Amino acid sequence: IVLLILAMVSIKIAIDGGLTTKASDATKQHIIESEEEAIQTGYAAYQIELAQKGTADLKVKGAKKVTPKGEDWNVTFTKTNNEYELKKDGTVKLIKEGNDSTTDSTESAYITPRIEVTYKGKTLKVGDYVNYDEGTGYTWTTDSTKGTGGDGNLTSKTYTTEDMSWRVLGLDENGNLELISDKQTSEYLYLKGKAGYYNGEEQLKEMCDALYGKGTKALSARSVTDDDINAILGYNKKGFKMDDIGSGGEMHCRYGWKTTYDATKTTWEPKDTFIMEDGSNEYIRQGNNTDFINIEGTVATDENPITIESSVYTYTRDEFTERVNSDILNMVFDLENLGCHGAGSQFWLASRYVGGSYEGAYWGLFGISGGGLYGNSLYGSDGNENNYGYYVRPVVSLKSDVQLSGSSEAGWTIN
Repeated sequence: IVLLILAMVSIKIAIDGGLTTKASDATKQHIIESEEEAIQTGYAAYQIELAQKGTADLKVKGAKKVTPKGEDWNVTFTKTNNEYELKKDGTVKLIKEGNDSTTDSTESAYITPRIEVTYKGKTLKVGDYVNYDEGTGYTWTTDSTKGTGGDGNLTSKTYTTEDMSWRVLGLDENGNLELISDKQTSEYLYLKGKAGYYNGEEQLKEMCDALYGKGTKALSARSVTDDDINAILGYNKKGFKMDDIGSGGEMHCRYGWKTTYDATKTTWEPKDTFIMEDGSNEYIRQGNNTDFINIEGTVATDENPITIESSVYTYTRDEFTERVNSDILNMVFDLENLGCHGAGSQFWLASRYVGGSYEGAYWGLFGISGGGLYGNSLYGSDGNENNYGYYVRPVVSLKSDVQLSGSSEAGWTIN
């Protein structure tokens, strides 16, 4: 007991005296000084080679990226992600601290699929049919000022409630049962431009609630989202892995990657190492972005660069054939809908995204189309606006007093 008391007193003295903090600060300062010394050593070697041969490349031990900036350089280290500015006169300055970590933070792209839920003592399988009656005759009209319309020109259009079949999706945050339609709407809803990006999620929710949230025992309705689809497929978007490079050599977006834009160039800053075909583990693409303007209208300059963090990711049905049963895959990717232009699902997800590449950034909403999840760019940093037409797929939340009878095999009845 006496030894424990003494140990506790010693720990308290160490904490109150800041010994642990001081030790951590000393370690960090030692790392910074070591990296600065490595830069200065590399710069000295660069000067010697330049004097002897008339040309030279700056090489710094432990650095993953050495980026020329006019007559200066920016140097980023592999282990710490610390970034330094090296001036032509040899002055070195720490301009950004990294994560101080050498561990691989890569997350798995796959999690446990949502197979079933427990609702009021009953086990319901995802995809079970429920006899929800959505009613008839409700209407909703598009609003061009909010980026919605019946065609690419955002012509006003009024939609009417359609007869849908309904299946178990899961439980909402309050434990209420949520159902997803077994069909898409038979007519497209168009979203366009910056207004479509800003208002798309809200407009989809408003449309679904107006048309399908007034049925028997309904609490409300909304549009399906990417999180809904990911949960039943067992997909973690933070674990998305980019595995392709465009024909022009450009790098495609990857979830969580950052792209910084200034007046003259863009630089990829990956959170996880990406191995190029030539074996290198970094990618810098020079580009002309003098007209880069973000969604708020701010122009990128050397003094005020703009950093975009990508939330783009994609996947296809084929990734899940060994993980998710075919009935659920059909429910997501292969809806039988006479209103659909061609086979398969094609519906909006009420989920925004932003992507950044060397050419610029773009903003839009996700959708399911052609057997996969993809992004639809509605607005770009070059000012271009696009329009897309997709079907809509509602999700209904039932009231808390709903009781069910039946079974997974026979279907469930709302009592």
